Amino acid sequence: MGYIDYEACLETISAAPNSVQPGRPNISFAFIERSIVISHEHRLLTIQSIRDDDDEWVCSSAEALRNFAKQGRFELQPQNQTDGQGARQNTNIKFPSRSVYSENFHACQKNLAAGDSYELCLTDQTSINVPRNDIISNPSWDRYQHLRACNPAPFAAYVRLGPLTLMSSSPERFLSWSKPEKREGDRSDVPVSVCQFRPIKGTVKKTTLDENGRLRLVTKEEATRMLSTPKEQAENLMIVDLIRHDLAGVVGAKNINVPYLMRVEEYEIMYQLVTVVEGYLHQPIPEKACAVPNIPLCCRSDSRTGIDVLAASLPPGSMTGAPKKSSCEILRKIEQRSRSVYSGLLGYMDICGQGDFSVIIRTIFKWDDEQTENELWHIGAGGAITALSTEEGEWDEMMAKLHSVFSLFD
Repeated sequence: MGYIDYEACLETISAAPNSVQPGRPNISFAFIERSIVISHEHRLLTIQSIRDDDDEWVCSSAEALRNFAKQGRFELQPQNQTDGQGARQNTNIKFPSRSVYSENFHACQKNLAAGDSYELCLTDQTSINVPRNDIISNPSWDRYQHLRACNPAPFAAYVRLGPLTLMSSSPERFLSWSKPEKREGDRSDVPVSVCQFRPIKGTVKKTTLDENGRLRLVTKEEATRMLSTPKEQAENLMIVDLIRHDLAGVVGAKNINVPYLMRVEEYEIMYQLVTVVEGYLHQPIPEKACAVPNIPLCCRSDSRTGIDVLAASLPPGSMTGAPKKSSCEILRKIEQRSRSVYSGLLGYMDICGQGDFSVIIRTIFKWDDEQTENELWHIGAGGAITALSTEEGEWDEMMAKLHSVFSLFD
């Protein structure tokens, strides 16, 4: 379980990254031998270990969890955050520059007009310097619980891995792949791994101002109309085509399906335009498999797996643009900074041959080497620029995404 940052993703397409900081791993994974897995959908908790003869740990963990349950400590409740007006006033926040964004937006439009790209995902970052007294009263785990309560998301995550601390409320799956199995109704006996992408392109805030300047809710029907414009549809479709191209190189064009195209999904703060793209990775069992029956199918050298699809699909197209490599090179010159873990991937691969990764968006993170007596946090946000984009519209969308996470410091 771990992450791949944006700069590491660029290496897979031979695109040069911006500055890389020593001491900050571009790729970091932990091999998890003991875990407690909670299924919110099935309300099921599983204690598991892949160590030999580890019954004692499993039993002691089960007993500890029973005690937690008796004390009612399983509910995820945000801690009471202190008012801390003095701390809040001393918090130093550096928002994206409106003038710099304007220059970068027009630089993107110039490249689009020249035919160097069809779509460019322009991003920026906000930095938040939090004073020590606020750190003590609101530690990062409490802030994450507050984020979960205010902006729940299907790929929410709290990660402390090496020098990185990350709190994510990402709504976007990049790629998942299933354990190779024979599919029901399939005439073939060949095991199949289902690889799924869920790109998000198209965003509408759930609140807006009416003609009297009062805040009102935006209905899903209104959001659907707003996301049905040629601009929004084109943004999504270009990324879908890019993903299908990446996927076809591994599974073959005939093994790709789009179960649904540009469907509006509702989240706590926003509506999103989402498409699902699936590829079917057939994994025939070779004759020599009989000689090595204890080697899982996903580990055989003559099989292509979800990891091959992952490698062929980086970086996430929804965070780059199309065509991918030229878009990344253009954005490098325009943004002139490292994105770090923002726009990268967070997820897991397991020993059964399946995996699941989200795109690191709607996320706040910090590095240990930047910390002094204060904490320095970063939030990335951005949006896709096309020939139909307006500067004001794209700026408003970027700021809406930023504030979905920035509420942690309100």
